[in-house]
Amino acid sequence: EEQYRRLVSTAQDAIYILQDGKFVFANPEAERITGLSAAELAGTHFSQLLHPDDLPLVAKRYQLRLAGEEVPDNYSMRVVNKQGKVVWIQASAVVLTWKGQPAILYVARDITKQRRMEAQLRQSQKLEAMGTLAGGIAHDFNNILAAIMGYAELSLDQTPSHGPVADNLEQVITACKRARDLVRQILSFSRHSEHELQPLMVEPLVREVLGLIRATTPSNIDITADLEKGGMVMADPVQIHRLLMNLCTNAAQAMEGSGGSIKVSLKRVELAANDPMVSPSLPPGPYLRLSVADTG
Repeated sequence: EEQYRRLVSTAQDAIYILQDGKFVFANPEAERITGLSAAELAGTHFSQLLHPDDLPLVAKRYQLRLAGEEVPDNYSMRVVNKQGKVVWIQASAVVLTWKGQPAILYVARDITKQRRMEAQLRQSQKLEAMGTLAGGIAHDFNNILAAIMGYAELSLDQTPSHGPVADNLEQVITACKRARDLVRQILSFSRHSEHELQPLMVEPLVREVLGLIRATTPSNIDITADLEKGGMVMADPVQIHRLLMNLCTNAAQAMEGSGGSIKVSLKRVELAANDPMVSPSLPPGPYLRLSVADTG
């Protein structure tokens, strides 16, 4: 008896007995999982500890097992412990006689970490599938862009230079090139590769983006720019282009119908050691600060 008591008390699995649906025995691991002491568990009905979504099925199986019906010997369920935390357990059960009355002995293992890891694995598999899908779409989109750019370049060759049509076609070609770079970035994401940083003059890129935005923004939205020339940073031009496009597009959508103004500024700034923005990823030194303000 002493050997069995030691075996049960030191087991890494929860071992407990239910009689009339109530706890009549529980080892220390069962106490840890439920957050209740042996004294608190004694006389507690199992329905008070089960997750509401799992209770109907577990209660049905409990009754069927006592009646001698065939039910799964091993299944998972959720326990809500004393602190309100959900704990997943994998339990196996067997009918026995306890003090002359039928009861059910359960051996259960805490599988919460396992379930969490399985959920993370499923999420990573979804992201991998999304990357594969994005890569396929990007290839198709790249073919469409090639056709648009090709016809625009042919039209530009047949159009008088320095005219409004030629200017529009040049904007189309410029936008196609940016879209091509964006497709390259999507393909880079699908292959899990890093963004390519390169020395970049930000001011000409910002002016190019603002030209595209002005062409597609309603006339009741005023766009102004205060851009300081010069200054080079290490950056991915596609990311900067997309960042500014997103900010300005969101701003324009916020003012749709009512009108307003968007102001884009690019300034040199010097971050001192005591500046509140300074952090391990942003050490003191010279920077370019790009800001977008709107009245939306």
